[in-house]
Amino acid sequence: MPDDILHKPAKLTDDEWHVMRTHAQLGATVLARIPELRDAAAGVRHHHERLDGAGYPDGLRGSEIPIEARIVAAADSYNAIISERVYAPARTRQEALAELRRAAGTQLDPGVVAALEAVIADPAA
Repeated sequence: MPDDILHKPAKLTDDEWHVMRTHAQLGATVLARIPELRDAAAGVRHHHERLDGAGYPDGLRGSEIPIEARIVAAADSYNAIISERVYAPARTRQEALAELRRAAGTQLDPGVVAALEAVIADPAA
């Protein structure tokens, strides 16, 4: 992804969003060419799918989304929320978990969110 899009402090244009939305497919294409990483390609390709079918790139819903992608989606969302971004300040762990709970059932897999919350609450788990 171009740095000017990744680090843009303002709202992305429609064209910039189109470019940004290609990263999942591009990542999957790269992984599919590496025999040792080929099995991870579907998880990367589908990590922006949503349980309700409103995601991309293929509009998968529910159990059609590979479990690896559902895990990456929750972890990526959590990381985005707790990290300082040019367009948003970092939020606390508690705020991030509350946001993930709100997204559970529509965007994120509720079971994966619960598992992530358990791991965050007890890193030894």
